[in-house]
Amino acid sequence: FRGARTFLHRALSRLAAAITRPTGRRGLGIQKRAVNKTLQFRGSWPSSASVTKGAAMTEIERLKTLKRIERLAKLMDTAWGIPFTKWRFGVDSVVGLVPGAGDVVNLGVSVYTLVLARKMGAPNALLLKMAANSGIDFGVGSVPILGDVFDMFFKSNTRNLKMLTEFLATQGVKSRKN
Repeated sequence: FRGARTFLHRALSRLAAAITRPTGRRGLGIQKRAVNKTLQFRGSWPSSASVTKGAAMTEIERLKTLKRIERLAKLMDTAWGIPFTKWRFGVDSVVGLVPGAGDVVNLGVSVYTLVLARKMGAPNALLLKMAANSGIDFGVGSVPILGDVFDMFFKSNTRNLKMLTEFLATQGVKSRKN
């Protein structure tokens, strides 16, 4: 039991670090300094004025935001793999083992992704589909045992990233693959 608790603690620490890491060489988390007047994060959630659809983001800022969403999706859905299998799981599956609270944390990360997608100018129809994916993940994931198994196979954050990337590809912004 101690090993599982340590694993869960490390996973939550990595999630917190991915979200709050300042910009820099490896970090693309919440920016602790103002990038421009429409994107100011000072340790709290953005105000409603900065969440307006298609806020004046340059292409570089859009790529940075997309990279941030990619990192979160990988951390939440496919951070670790089961050796000798193709099965991958992430913080979503591990934190989901905590009844109630784990699913709320996962929903919070999904909402943060939706806020970033809205800033990037995603249309309401796409945001609705992304919210439906997150809602399904939250609803089924909250069922005690079935939800944990479901979280290993239904990767809502990766699905949302794929939909957002396809939209941005039609807009002329493509994701950089490492």
